[in-house]
Amino acid sequence: MGLIAMSRKSAERSGVKKSKSPKPSVAKPAASRIHFIGLGLLRLEFKEVSATVDASTASPDQDIHIGVEARIGTVNEEVGDLTLCFTITPNRNIQPYNLVVEVIGRFAISHGSRADLISFCKSNAPGILFPYVRQLVHSATAHARHGPVQLPLMNMQGLLPGTGWEEQPPTGD
Repeated sequence: MGLIAMSRKSAERSGVKKSKSPKPSVAKPAASRIHFIGLGLLRLEFKEVSATVDASTASPDQDIHIGVEARIGTVNEEVGDLTLCFTITPNRNIQPYNLVVEVIGRFAISHGSRADLISFCKSNAPGILFPYVRQLVHSATAHARHGPVQLPLMNMQGLLPGTGWEEQPPTGD
């Protein structure tokens, strides 16, 4: 089999297109990737308090007061912990309970900085942990005398302040 040489003009007339050489690729820096390592339950308190319960006022839209405190700590430059402590008080006329749930979530970052990890823990990590808190509260109260507490879905970024977060020193775990 022989090679056929064509001039550029004859190649254009016959419909043969000139192949373009590929452009050299430019290495882009790897994007930060965050991994959820795990969840730990630090504290769960459930108390029934004295109150007069009026079941006739029961409503699916009962008032539940939720307070939350957040702390961020780093184990090292790639691993950080977010601790959330929830104080939950359902409507005393329906469910006279006091609950405190404190959880810790551990997150790791690859290809990113400590600042990226802290930013993630402030913005996205609370939303990752909250479904676990909802389940813990429901499970703890499932067989309670006045029925289970079902926390509503919440925008955690709206519940937590954008500034004033307590940062703990590195633990070195």
